[in-house]
Amino acid sequence: MLLEVPARFESYVYETADGIVGWGGLLRYHEREAYGATAELTAFVAPDHRRRGIGRALSSYALARARDLGFHTIVVILQPEPAYVLAVAARLGFRCTGRLTSVLAAGGEWRDIFVFQRAMTPPERTGQ
Repeated sequence: MLLEVPARFESYVYETADGIVGWGGLLRYHEREAYGATAELTAFVAPDHRRRGIGRALSSYALARARDLGFHTIVVILQPEPAYVLAVAARLGFRCTGRLTSVLAAGGEWRDIFVFQRAMTPPERTGQ
């Protein structure tokens, strides 16, 4: 079925004493089967909890899961602001592979977004 979501797509939450302050996940990149080995990583952190490593923790966990699940490529779509988000993506091994101009309506204007990708390495094999 075209819209059936495979079980290997997951979501995660980051919870503190304040409750859930962040979430992330591996999402279907595209519904076509040809893109089955590619996932999109997404993460959100509540504004008053940003710059505390929560987004990085969620992203690192999602990347580890993506490797365990056998994904070949992970894609991240980011806004250029705040700039530290792009820096975090680079530190996590992503590289910028493209820019889509004027595609995101935000704050009464059309903004650019950046596409980053990371090739995944298969999980280490033990006992061989």
